[in-house]
Order: sequence, then structure tokens, then C-alpha cells
Amino acid sequence: MVEYLEFKDAKCKDCYKCLRECPVKAIEVINHQAKIIKDRCILCGKCTVVCPQNAKIVHSELNRVYELLKGNDKVIASVAPSFISNFDVEDFTAFKIALRKLGFYDAEETAVGAQMVVREYKRLMDSGRFRNLITSACPAACRMIQTYYPKALKYLAPVDSPMLAHAKMIHGRVPDARIVFIGPCIAKKREAKESGLIDGVLTFEDLDEMFKEENIILSEISNLPPENGQGEFANLSKTFPVSQGIIKSFEGEPVQNFVYMAVDGAKRCVEALENMESLSNVFLELNTCHGSCINGPCNLPREGGIIKATTEVQAYVKKEIKKRPLQENPPTPSISLFQNYPRIRDTSKAASESEIRAILAKSGKLKPEDELNCGTCGYSTCRDKARAVFNGYAEIEICL
Repeated sequence: MVEYLEFKDAKCKDCYKCLRECPVKAIEVINHQAKIIKDRCILCGKCTVVCPQNAKIVHSELNRVYELLKGNDKVIASVAPSFISNFDVEDFTAFKIALRKLGFYDAEETAVGAQMVVREYKRLMDSGRFRNLITSACPAACRMIQTYYPKALKYLAPVDSPMLAHAKMIHGRVPDARIVFIGPCIAKKREAKESGLIDGVLTFEDLDEMFKEENIILSEISNLPPENGQGEFANLSKTFPVSQGIIKSFEGEPVQNFVYMAVDGAKRCVEALENMESLSNVFLELNTCHGSCINGPCNLPREGGIIKATTEVQAYVKKEIKKRPLQENPPTPSISLFQNYPRIRDTSKAASESEIRAILAKSGKLKPEDELNCGTCGYSTCRDKARAVFNGYAEIEICL
């Protein structure tokens, strides 16, 4: 995937670990090299995390953002709430100061948009139109549904992600703003580009590099009292990046006839989506990253892992609640948060039974008992591997 993600040829070692971990098998192995299948990839980033050779390239937009910062435009950063578990800061004030030192005109927490999104979820559940409701915050999960689970599309909330909702809010106040999203997610790059609302996306890895280049040490920036831009009311949506974070973001009483469940991790998402038709009155918080966004592919390595990251986010939100009251009757958003998620057709060809058998026979699998389904090749079953061979995604020789 030239625009977002690819593998380094020289470092691929035929281990097939990336293929085994890919929830949608969007990787082909040809001539002993793993390659991304662009139109199948959901950009969950799982392959980049598990690769033992670090043979991944997440394409950076650093140069693009540097050019924006050198210009005369008002460049505003929208910062994902997991910043608190990635950088050495105690609140957003210090982080905003650091971003201004880099040349940003202003910086805001994406949680402002997340709060509007949660209120829209509640409105949709109250409407009675949805038997089940799936959150739209994770672009990789949305892409998974659009491409591979079209029957679940009717349950996917037709609502902007927090990033896009926040971008609309910023443009409403500063029409000529140039917006840069900063977070731990690769899939946000494609979502941003397709939206036309975002001018650039930086990962936390990118931002850490910028801080180091400019010799900005966050721990040395004084934590000043929160600025007025923080808002007068508490924002529970700052808990979005942890598992059950969206569920815990609802203000007031939850919709009583819904059961609230968080499903995180790509394989668990697949299991949930395969069984959606058997569910009723379920609010499903879906995220392809295990542990949610605090474990995104471009988070910074931090001591304590996702457990410590979860506690840091929770502590940040508790501090927020102590400082400010909850808003009892929040206003209706003045902007539309509607988002259409159309079906994306899987371009893979369907193999007939005779074609599958012919491919299996070439690898010595003449009888059902010959199909070991060991998964060594990266595919769950021998037949799945045969379908991949039929489509040119794999070679017959990849087999025990």
C-alpha cells in the first residue's frame, strides 16, 4: 500500500507471521516476499506489530506537516486522547505548549469531537431504529465491515468518527484552519485523506521524532493551570482510547433496553461480526486493536504496556471529573455528524470446488484427511490457502 503501508523486501524471512495474524488475509507472499494487497487491507496495523524483522514501512507525512507549519496558515492539531499514555505530561496544557513550540497555531483534544459522537450514538439508540448499534470510531473496524461483513452494515452507526467530528467543529469556528490529526493509528491516514477535512496525519512516533529534532523535552515544560479552551464541563470521552472507553463516555442514564459490550482485537471483531444476526439490542464498541487505541500500532513503547496505559487514561479522566461538573442538558450539535459507510466490494475471485481440488492435489492433498489445516502457511485452512493460490495471493509451495 504505497500511500500508507508496505513491507521492506530485503528483511522478509518467510515466517508468514504477518499473514497468520492478518484478520482479513490482505497479504500475499510471492517469491518469498510479503506484500500488502492494497484493496483488501483494512490498515489495522497488526502485521507491523508482529513482524520479527521490523520489515514494515508506515509512510510518514512529516514532510507534509513541516511544510504546513512553515506557511502562514492556521495549523491546528487534533490530538487523540491516548496522548496522555504516550508522552511525559500530566495534562493537555503542557502538550499544547509543546505543539505551539513546533509551530502549531493551536491544539485541541479530539475528545471534543468524541463527546459529540457519543451523544449522537445515544440519540440513535433512543430513536428505536437500530436493533443493534456498532460504533464508528475505529476506521479499521469500519473498513472490515464495509468490505467483509456487509450484512452488519445496517448496524454500523452512520456517524462521523471523533476525528472527523472534531474537524467539522474546528472548521465551524476557524473556516480557514489547516487540521493535522495526531494519534497512534495507521487507518486514520486513509480516513483523513478520503474525508477531505484533514490536511495531514502524524503518528505518535512521528511527533516524538519532531520533539527530539526540536529538542523539546515535555517533562521540562511547566504544567500551567488549564486554559479556558479546555471547557467548563467535564468530558468523559477522554476515556475513549481504552477498552469500554466509549461505553463509559455516556453521560447520564444509558439506554435501558441495550446491552453494552466492548470487543477489541481483530480476531474478536471477526467473531462478533460473524454472529451479528443472532444478536438483539446490543451496543457494540468495536476496535481492532487489543486493549483499544492505547495499543495502536504507532503508540510509543512505554514501560507497563497497555495495563499502565489504561490506568493513566483513567486517572486523567478522574482528574477531569474532579475539576469540572458534567453538563446536565448538553445542546444538540449545530453541525451534521452523519457519515455514510457504503459497501466496498471484495475483488477476490471465487474458486469452484473443482478448482480448489485441483490446487489441493498439486500440494499432495488428494483426500479430506490430507488437509491438515495446520495454519503454518498463514491461512486457517488448506482450502483458504487454495483460494489464495487461485487468486495469485500465495504460492503452492508454501505448505508442509
